[in-house]
Amino acid sequence: MPAVRHSIIAIALMLISAFGSITAALPAGTGGPWKPAKNVNFMNTHDPSTNFQTKLYPVKQGIWGGQSVSFSVEKDSVIIEFDCAEGAIPRVLKADKKGSFRVEGTFSRHMPGPARRDHMVTPQPAIYEGFIKGNVMTLTVTLKESNESLGKFTVERGGRAAITRCY
Repeated sequence: MPAVRHSIIAIALMLISAFGSITAALPAGTGGPWKPAKNVNFMNTHDPSTNFQTKLYPVKQGIWGGQSVSFSVEKDSVIIEFDCAEGAIPRVLKADKKGSFRVEGTFSRHMPGPARRDHMVTPQPAIYEGFIKGNVMTLTVTLKESNESLGKFTVERGGRAAITRCY
């Protein structure tokens, strides 16, 4: 009977040791698996806007234009126009010191041709991700729910947008 007791104690100590190793590997500030995380966004760990250790800088206001896209950085939001769609980022666009950004917004597709008055365009959650180098921004747009890539775009600060409307 004492051998069984010693085996149970040994197993319990191994489990406690293993559990300690697991919690040490968790991101700082999570409080371990038994406490709710504080200021950690597990869904967007690569998102500069949610990384609390990276200093972010507002992107200068103005119009950025390119082939099939106009990207207008406003005081507290971004308005994006595409050939057959529109997008919005309802917050200040910020990038890290390397020029990288990743932010959630919306994307709304338009149908070709005339639209009926009662036709409502439904915005879909989207991820706008890219980087800025000098006066050039490279941007990718991905629908959040389906992970569908909507393309990669290059725009230039002060550049003219070459948009061909489908509606």
